[in-house]
Amino acid sequence: MSKVSALAIAIGNVVYFDNATGLVNKTASGNTRIGIAVSASPNPSGTVRVRLGIIWRHDDQWSGPYRGPPQHV
Repeated sequence: MSKVSALAIAIGNVVYFDNATGLVNKTASGNTRIGIAVSASPNPSGTVRVRLGIIWRHDDQWSGPYRGPPQHV
């Protein structure tokens, strides 16, 4: 997904969608939580891979279908 270029995102970071810019970022305030990053995305870069629908609950537990990081065979 397209992200704010001047923003580093690490694997596992909760990410949000900003309707005003159409970009993914890490800012919760005023944005829609969409999932977690499944790839690292350095600064600068224009995209990040996101597992959609993953929610990080207030008690530090995953909610949703997430069962751990992607497995590579």
